[in-house]
Amino acid sequence: EKAAPPPKQKFYKKKKYWIICSITTVIVVVVAVVLALYVIFPKIAQSLMNKSKIDVTAAGITFTKPDALANQVYAKRDGDDMNSTFYMNMESALSDTGPFHASIKFHNPVQIFYNESYLGDIFLYNETSIGGGHGTLNAITPFLIRDQAAFAAFAKTMLAVESFKWTLKGKLDITALSR
Repeated sequence: EKAAPPPKQKFYKKKKYWIICSITTVIVVVVAVVLALYVIFPKIAQSLMNKSKIDVTAAGITFTKPDALANQVYAKRDGDDMNSTFYMNMESALSDTGPFHASIKFHNPVQIFYNESYLGDIFLYNETSIGGGHGTLNAITPFLIRDQAAFAAFAKTMLAVESFKWTLKGKLDITALSR
């Protein structure tokens, strides 16, 4: 009589299966982490910054260069034209910035628009921190007026309304979660 054939070993009990499974798992995890760090997180950060708000709670304006800006180079060095430059000391609150703790460093200049009109540029030298959806941004900055007619129209409107909205356009570096 013939002996019964030995039972077939199940596929998941074979060493070859576990080696292939381990290699596949490592590859999938590495690809997922790289995608998260280099694609998903930057897109989330950009989306959060596009929706964020800066509420200027106090602003002081002067036409003499503050001592805090003595070493900063932002425009021509031969003096400031009082029709196209003033200095602003602003205290601001950042909101809707997302849940992560992060630091923000602005690339200068930051362009200021009001009702699609390009008013001018500001320079934000200080690095600021955000966390839990809010933060503060206090800066002493020159404001370089780029369109004097548009700025004059804005100034008339500014004096007549309780609040107004500027659109800020610029580049910044956000460091969150050590990335």
